[in-house]
Amino acid sequence: MANFIVATKLTDSSPSSEQMGNHLAMVTKKRGEVLPHVWWVDYHGTVSGLRDWVQVILKATDMLIVIEAKNAAWTDILLDGDILAHSWGKAA
Repeated sequence: MANFIVATKLTDSSPSSEQMGNHLAMVTKKRGEVLPHVWWVDYHGTVSGLRDWVQVILKATDMLIVIEAKNAAWTDILLDGDILAHSWGKAA
């Protein structure tokens, strides 16, 4: 599995964080919102495959970027830092 960052700019309040979390849960148990509208996803497929999966829940006017991440550093995030650190194999 690889670590990905999924960031969206929505044109309205849909999908909600809960809806996005549920949508991502269909492809992996390991995911979490790290900042508003920014998700970490531990995904077994490709960056374009994850993009295509996320795009299903978005409207045509929403913006989306999916990035494969090799490493990360953070200070304060919405997700429990220990969960994210474990994914990268290091202490928070």
